[in-house]
Amino acid sequence: MNGSDISSHVTDPARLAALRAVALLDTPTEEAFDRLSRLASRFASAPVALVTLVDSDRQFFKSCVGLPEPWLSSRQTPLSHSFCQYNRVAKQPLIIEDARVHPLFKENLAIRDLKVIAYLGIPLVTSDGYVLGSFCVIDHKPRHWSGHTGNWSGRRKSGRGLRSSCGKGTRC
Repeated sequence: MNGSDISSHVTDPARLAALRAVALLDTPTEEAFDRLSRLASRFASAPVALVTLVDSDRQFFKSCVGLPEPWLSSRQTPLSHSFCQYNRVAKQPLIIEDARVHPLFKENLAIRDLKVIAYLGIPLVTSDGYVLGSFCVIDHKPRHWSGHTGNWSGRRKSGRGLRSSCGKGTRC
């Protein structure tokens, strides 16, 4: 996957319309999402867990556990710091054991600024197939996620029901 593939996915008008339809961008934190993030962090023994929504020029954190400042307060990063935008690759979990040596991610600014080294992300997919973001965990050191991927992979479809109604009748 090259940069133009990702850019066309991120800026796809139909995907952005689906993202706006769930009405979660720039909304306050919600305990239900934060509880899921805390559980994911504990389950994976990872210091960071996020529920992200990928907009055309940024990723918004509907929930964030373990992020450093200023990211924790702003609840967003530019796409230059996003691994989550790549979750559309196969619409399955994106597993990165050491981003510092991964050809696609080694230059990502999240490594330097957020200490993202290992990443396990599950795409949040609408019933129409649009990938809106990710439910992910992050570690600050290299990780072999094999003990966790089976459990997360089996729950991929449950990511669609993070909220029984994400807004305006659209399930995410």
